[in-house]
Amino acid sequence: MVNQAHIFLINSKKNAFKWADAVTAGSKEAFDYYSKLGTKVFFVPNAIDIKSLPLGNDKRYEKQIIFAGRLSKEKGILTILETAKNLPKDVHLIIVGAGPEENVVVEFVKNIDNVHFLGYQTKEKTIPLIRGSILLIQPSFAEGISATLLESMACKTPIIATNVGGNKELFVHNKTGILIEPGNSNELLKEIMRMLNDQNLREEIARSAYDAVQKYDWSNVGQLYLNLYKQLQS
Repeated sequence: MVNQAHIFLINSKKNAFKWADAVTAGSKEAFDYYSKLGTKVFFVPNAIDIKSLPLGNDKRYEKQIIFAGRLSKEKGILTILETAKNLPKDVHLIIVGAGPEENVVVEFVKNIDNVHFLGYQTKEKTIPLIRGSILLIQPSFAEGISATLLESMACKTPIIATNVGGNKELFVHNKTGILIEPGNSNELLKEIMRMLNDQNLREEIARSAYDAVQKYDWSNVGQLYLNLYKQLQS
């Protein structure tokens, strides 16, 4: 049986495209997808305002790593929990966020001393936690150009992410980030330990990622929107 709600969404999307003067895609993956549908799309990447990021460094543990995002299967939270079972006791994982798997996380941390669930946190609190962490991990099964990853790059906190979607646009493996296969808790653990044990690699990746994220700053992306508006008016 055809899902009527699905048909409604498809038709609504088509109508929205007809009404719009321009359609922008925030990632190359989205650009390719909508272009194949016959829609004229302009690629304008997602952006952050680097200068406006909250200040501060919230380092609670000597070896602190962090996940900040939606607590859902597609964001890889179950992969993270499986990995956390085998983390050395002196490596502390902070989990920030909310979502459908929140109860699973709450139950999990009751039995593991080096995993700390902080629930939903504002950006003013999350950014210092990211800046105070040695690594940020985000093993999503699907991803666009994630604001959290852009913010972590701007904080000079190295990232381990999955080789999917927008992540493949953001990162060059072993240069601006670490890319792993989704759903592979053993590989995630291996890369966490490799990064923790190689300060030179962490520092090199942090510098390269910070340089790379500059093109996603609103000072640059904003100009792309201005250029598009001028093109539409001409």
